[in-house]
Amino acid sequence: MNYNGNILNISYSKLTDIPVPFNTAELYETACMKGFDAIKGDVTPSSDGKLIMCHDPYFYIDDNGRVIEPGSTSDNKVMIDELSQEECVKLEYSSMQSYDHLGYYPCVATVEDLIKICKKNNKIPYITVRDKRIEECIDEVHRLLLKYDMMRQTFVNSFTYDTLKYMRKKDPDIKLSYVQKLNTVLERKVVDDAVSLGNCVICVFWFKDAQRSLNLYEKSRDAIFYAKENGVELHLAAVEDKEYYKWGITHGFKGFQCSLSDAYKIDER
Repeated sequence: MNYNGNILNISYSKLTDIPVPFNTAELYETACMKGFDAIKGDVTPSSDGKLIMCHDPYFYIDDNGRVIEPGSTSDNKVMIDELSQEECVKLEYSSMQSYDHLGYYPCVATVEDLIKICKKNNKIPYITVRDKRIEECIDEVHRLLLKYDMMRQTFVNSFTYDTLKYMRKKDPDIKLSYVQKLNTVLERKVVDDAVSLGNCVICVFWFKDAQRSLNLYEKSRDAIFYAKENGVELHLAAVEDKEYYKWGITHGFKGFQCSLSDAYKIDER
């Protein structure tokens, strides 16, 4: 699949209606089967410089030695950059719902798993690089995209301009996504940054409902029209229902990070 500027439907790092943990190979495979165009995953570096799929730089481990999904905690917190990739991928997620759904406990995944799954299913990897050991992470993402010939079929997504700037130095054409902090008003400077990067969309993170987003949209109206004038595409995260998706379509958004597996399945496509 080659993204061509039409509506882009992106599976979020967790699908709330699917009993499979965040950022696992099983979740990515399920998102492919559900028909998403792009599959989002978050990377964090291991001790040996490999990239583990996890929203946070740590795991919480339960009494059985299994990883607890984000949103829950335990007294046993393990930093991912203190574990090797081999140690990480042996860890299972502690989820009886997942066990009942899959028949086993899914293991921690790597960014290489995500890229391979996307290549196999002709999907777009949508890789979020967070704020730890940025250059090392980008170098590894770049290496793997070259290895699997997926450079032209990938978005690299980040909250920080410097991360995207470093990725742009690595490749002049890769698609970038500049995601904004939760529930913040979009400003013209962000648009200028996206223009300077080139081939870069802006993703506003207006969680979770249309009414709250409408207020932020009104406050961001000047920057939104400025983005359109400069040819910068806008994406929306995180979309939890069809009404919010319809709201986004109506207000000119072109990409949607959906946390509900059928949020994008509306008539207006």
